[in-house]
Amino acid sequence: MALFPIDGVGHQVLLPRSDYEIEDTWFAAGMKGTVTKDIHVPGTFVPDHRIMPAITFNEQNPPGAGVHDSYIYSMEFAPVQGSSPLGPLIGTAEGALAHYIEMTRAKKGAIFGNKVAESSAVQIRLLESAAEINAADVVAQKDFVFLHEAAKAGRRLNDEERTAIVRNRGLIAKLCMRATQRLVQMMGASGLTDDNPVHRHFRDVQGMATQIGVAFDVNMPPWGRWALGLDPGPGLHGSEKLRV
Repeated sequence: MALFPIDGVGHQVLLPRSDYEIEDTWFAAGMKGTVTKDIHVPGTFVPDHRIMPAITFNEQNPPGAGVHDSYIYSMEFAPVQGSSPLGPLIGTAEGALAHYIEMTRAKKGAIFGNKVAESSAVQIRLLESAAEINAADVVAQKDFVFLHEAAKAGRRLNDEERTAIVRNRGLIAKLCMRATQRLVQMMGASGLTDDNPVHRHFRDVQGMATQIGVAFDVNMPPWGRWALGLDPGPGLHGSEKLRV
């Protein structure tokens, strides 16, 4: 299945593997594992029954939901899809924290041989990063429970709920970014080496935080607009641009 624009509107298109070619165009630092490559469809006819507007795919009760008993097939898909990077984001930040603690416990200053772990500045900054990652996880867990409870009740989210979900995603990404960046900066020059696992985790967090579903600058304005009595903008009212 692939996403194609048709007359300016996004559509999900189902294609047999023999009908398209994969173009090796994805060389993104921190996001190589997503393998979001381009595909080329040379002169292929796609019948109507294999084309679905993205809004229909993302909304409640898409085609096919009626043949499944579980609520997950009839729930709004867009809010969950947009939240999918949160688990990897938080998990990667937790990995950076674990590696930093392990490395810092035994680390000694290069000049005076002092035990780095005894520095109050190191302890305070470590605590701050740990608290930010924990806060990100608490917010994410709360929102996942909320989304599934709403889905089980068959309830569509209102504007306040939708804008809060996207706001929280942006906040979570920013917390993970700040926490991992602080850990890297505390390690000095060693925190910038390619083989440093803390730096590797930071690069991955940095890459994931640019994804549209969690990008801070993209996901914050809708809640601010809603809170100030303005239209929250496209993507929150069931339009073809729906992305929450």
